[in-house]
Amino acid sequence: MFLCHDGPVVTIAADELRRVLVGGASHYEDKIWGPFNIDPSDKTIDGKPVAMSVHYPAVPATLPNEQPNYYLKEEDYFQLTGPGFWQIKDAPVERLKELPQFPPEKTIAVFASGVAPHIIPKTKDRALGGIDWIRFEKNPAANEPSINVDHFIIGPSGANGFPVWGPYKKGAIADHWPTSKDPFKGYLES
Repeated sequence: MFLCHDGPVVTIAADELRRVLVGGASHYEDKIWGPFNIDPSDKTIDGKPVAMSVHYPAVPATLPNEQPNYYLKEEDYFQLTGPGFWQIKDAPVERLKELPQFPPEKTIAVFASGVAPHIIPKTKDRALGGIDWIRFEKNPAANEPSINVDHFIIGPSGANGFPVWGPYKKGAIADHWPTSKDPFKGYLES
């Protein structure tokens, strides 16, 4: 996997690299090959066509202006969001027991997604992840369903950890007051 500066992440199989880099410069007793130039738009290495996967990270949302509601420790961020590229991850119940923000007596599920912080350029005003909390509403208002969906935004880490804003009623995997029979079906199939 290669992280291109201000651009995509390129994945190339080792066999493909060996095929196109035969006779190329090597270092450390042939354990490291290079330098070489990867062109993700032409899918070439040093002008030679190569089978590669090119993935452009999603453009992150702008962070809210208000103070964060709480902070996640680094290990919590990575446990919730997974490997990056905004891949959806269902947080295991055992893990949620360690996060007081999602009390088990109210929680149905927590979904999270985000990017590995080094994949996109670090900017202080861009989101790195999101959390959707599907929870029981113990005291529903008139005409409010007993299930609510709340959305949280995760920002880049700082001295206190990864800042988290929310809960918000918009931006989640389903409406804040889900009304369809299976409001999360499309999300789980993606």
